[in-house]
Amino acid sequence: EKAREEIEKEILRLATGTQYFASLTSIQGLSPLGASLLLAEMGDLRSFDRRRELTKFAGLNLIDDQSGSIELRGIRISKAGSRALRHQLFGCCMNLIHHNPDFRLRYLEKRLKGKPHLSVMVSLMDKLLRVAFAVCSKSEPYLSPIDSVTRLVEREADWARHKSRNVKTAA
Repeated sequence: EKAREEIEKEILRLATGTQYFASLTSIQGLSPLGASLLLAEMGDLRSFDRRRELTKFAGLNLIDDQSGSIELRGIRISKAGSRALRHQLFGCCMNLIHHNPDFRLRYLEKRLKGKPHLSVMVSLMDKLLRVAFAVCSKSEPYLSPIDSVTRLVEREADWARHKSRNVKTAA
């Protein structure tokens, strides 16, 4: 436990010296340790010209699935990129669902449309990559959309009704 704490302190010390750390920690719900681990897995963002390159590096780009005459376009991720980055993105998104109104809103909206949990998590991981790339490349803090909190209250109520309806039909 003590060794883990020392390693975390060293990671934070190294990450605070980077130019992107302040921008990433401006995302509400993203812990300083989570931001530093994301930076460690993404590497230097100057090596990516566009956000799409970062998405491919993470292995979150959609690929086509073909079998005989059946062709399904963009239904699964390639997983050809960095497994460690995807793992870190997933963990950060789990925190963001609970502590960031924008990510919580997106999660609830997609779940209310009937999307499965893991599909929504991939969507949130892509959103986190987009947000991280944008705030880091512009060196600006993350600004939440103005109406997200009011929309979140509405979706929370919809989600509660949806859950109570499913409990009644299961019983």
